[in-house]
Amino acid sequence: MNLGKSLFKSALLFFLILNSGYAAYRNDFQGIDLREGKSKSIKIDSKKYTILYFLSSSCPCSQAHFTHLNQLQQKYPQFSFIGFHSHKAIPKEKAMDYFSQFEINFPILLDKSLKFANQFSALKTPHIFVVDKRGEIIYQGAATNSRNPEKADKFYLQEVLGDLAQDLKPRYTNKKSIGCYIQR
Repeated sequence: MNLGKSLFKSALLFFLILNSGYAAYRNDFQGIDLREGKSKSIKIDSKKYTILYFLSSSCPCSQAHFTHLNQLQQKYPQFSFIGFHSHKAIPKEKAMDYFSQFEINFPILLDKSLKFANQFSALKTPHIFVVDKRGEIIYQGAATNSRNPEKADKFYLQEVLGDLAQDLKPRYTNKKSIGCYIQR
């Protein structure tokens, strides 16, 4: 009976890992950086945490987060920050025009095929993932408790990054994403 329970727990753990995005994690991302219009290959620094943002030019919630995300990137330069424009119906040129209107301090890779969104099971824009140097997702969800950070009173991502900067265990591992659904 214990062997059966053990096998069940192992199978369940394997299923959860496969569906968490961890099993599919890679240490490099390639695509068109929509800020510059050039191909970019971004290698993840194994000594840093990496913060991944899934964004969309058609989502007002994404746009509302640009300033907040830039501020976090400036406050925590020891971490890597990468954005993904995950929207299969918006042409590259239109997405480039959109993102060129804003001062964004981190790369925004085109994810028209939703390769990266599917790899991490990103549900909405913005949807944020913090990945450690082993490729393990240690936080996923919302940046704040509001669709607009200026109206938020809880700053989940900022608190997680603050914890990590102090070598503490993050106080959150998952918060519900708030924003527009990624259409698949």
